[in-house]
Amino acid sequence: MLANCAANIRALRLERGRDRGVSWLPMYHDMGLVGFVLAPLIARCPVSFLPTLRFALSPKLWLETVSRHCATVTFAPNFGLALAVKHTSAEELQRLDLSCLRVVGWGAEPNHPETLRSFATQFAAAGLRPGAVMPCYGMAEATLAMSFSEIGVPLALDVIQKEPYHASGLARPASKPEVPGPQLAFVPCGRPIAGHRILIVDEEGNPLPERHIGEVVFQGPSVAAGYHGDAVATRRSFTAHGLHTGDCGYLAEGILYVTSRKKDLLIINGRNHDPQTVEWAAAEVPGLRKGNVVAFTRPGQVTEEVVIVAELRGGDAATVARQVRGHIQRKLSLPVTEILLLVPGELPKTSSGKVKRSRTRQQYLEGVLHGGALSQAR
Repeated sequence: MLANCAANIRALRLERGRDRGVSWLPMYHDMGLVGFVLAPLIARCPVSFLPTLRFALSPKLWLETVSRHCATVTFAPNFGLALAVKHTSAEELQRLDLSCLRVVGWGAEPNHPETLRSFATQFAAAGLRPGAVMPCYGMAEATLAMSFSEIGVPLALDVIQKEPYHASGLARPASKPEVPGPQLAFVPCGRPIAGHRILIVDEEGNPLPERHIGEVVFQGPSVAAGYHGDAVATRRSFTAHGLHTGDCGYLAEGILYVTSRKKDLLIINGRNHDPQTVEWAAAEVPGLRKGNVVAFTRPGQVTEEVVIVAELRGGDAATVARQVRGHIQRKLSLPVTEILLLVPGELPKTSSGKVKRSRTRQQYLEGVLHGGALSQAR
């Protein structure tokens, strides 16, 4: 914990007398506890806390609190930034002054490039500086942070060719990133924190060259000893070579790009597809609750088949399902075999509000989930 806090303080350049934080993150979450209680105590920087439920009921209060207290540092997962954009009106935007912010940390779940664009564009009108949004990567098994982007540097997405990525696990740069076509874009998660190292390894644990997709392995004093009371899981993740995160990604010029969860990959006709890419595409369709979409596969006669389970926000279920299927087919060239729409609150989630893909898939296969099952017309 002390090693991780020291690395966080160094990466964020926290200074007593200058910096002040604002957080709505729950105290039982690693980012809320380590990032906004323990590290600020060590750095002697004050923090203003907004109750998590108040943020959930009124997301605009987050940046209003930042503006009121002239905070310099705040953090949120991807969905937090998206909610702030959605629930801050043009009139409310005029009352905000975000020029005080040095860092808007962005992590704890996959970072969507569109979320970055909309957040930075909308709140630039309130004084948010270019480069203030700082993607990062971490997990509780590493105490909190594992990598940070550089403060104050505007983000540049890594745009790569789709075909080599899916077919061979290679992240080859696109020749013309600005031209629409068969391309993918990933958000940089920065460089490893001081005193630590990140490797990308293959299935046998051998280090891979840059721009080869493999499992992310983290080494250094921030790594925990293991899982309490679970020796099997400890041996699987905590090895002599470092922490096997279960995440897939690649390094490019020393910068980490996280692409997916290893165990959640959708393998269709021998090609790998990231579940969050499918989920983000589905959530673009009006009627689904953003952040409440899960994509996984089920056994099929020829290959694995894609299933989407989502919470319905509004509209006719059959119409929404048809629009989702068509949108994913057009955007990703990926057929969806079945869509199951649930009432809000029915998707399995973690204590911090993240959807549980594996648990959702298990409940689907067991027939536990109930909703309007809308199968593909055959």
